[in-house]
Amino acid sequence: MLGGLAAGLGLAWLAHSLGFGEAFGNFLMMALLAVAVFAVVMLVLRMRKGSNTAAASASPFAFQGAGAGGGSASPETATVPRDYSPDKVGNDASARPWERSSMAFDTARPAQEGSRIGSALAGSGGQNWGIPDGFDVAAFVQAAKRNFTTLQAAWDRSDVATLRSMMTDSMLDEIRAQLAERETHRGDHPNQTDVVMLEAQLLGIEDLGEAYMASVEFSGMIREEPSAGPSPFREVWNMTKPKHGSSGWLVAGVQALQ
Repeated sequence: MLGGLAAGLGLAWLAHSLGFGEAFGNFLMMALLAVAVFAVVMLVLRMRKGSNTAAASASPFAFQGAGAGGGSASPETATVPRDYSPDKVGNDASARPWERSSMAFDTARPAQEGSRIGSALAGSGGQNWGIPDGFDVAAFVQAAKRNFTTLQAAWDRSDVATLRSMMTDSMLDEIRAQLAERETHRGDHPNQTDVVMLEAQLLGIEDLGEAYMASVEFSGMIREEPSAGPSPFREVWNMTKPKHGSSGWLVAGVQALQ
């Protein structure tokens, strides 16, 4: 900055010596000062942009996780299958509104007729990660897909009774808060989400000691606005089921990959 001022004074003296007059010299010095101020402003903006980029890269994943009992978890503490990596499920995801918080739902309740999902897990505690022999994968996946669409439809209708049957009390409180926020912004305008295509794959089941955790990959196409085209999504749901008692599978975490 001092060098710039010295140069400006020198230019003013040179202009005066050449006969351009004091006004022209002052004009040159003001122009040089303006350039110096612009350079300082650009430097400050670049420094701020660099700090914002570093802060954004600290959380590369949109991860929402919580225990079935209502406790919260961060991306560092949430349980993810040991063999899981992003390239197994893709990296294009479209998170729906209710994915912003933890959720829990029972994949066994809507499929109580026929075989009970998870019944084949009894007595298979010697296996830590994988799919137990005799486990009905097809029935489990079909029930998970039904509950995926049921949960989305209940969210669209603000159907608290259905949401209550699919979530723990703490999760229901969070969803109710989101419904209230949505009503504030949208009013009576209905919310409509169309699941155009849905695929599900059981990645594996892990023995957590007192419970089992199943990781399911959901993918497909979903439309969030009637006038908009469908967009692709991919995400992994971690669902837990206690070894004892009648509780079904409860979602413990949702990882949507962007």
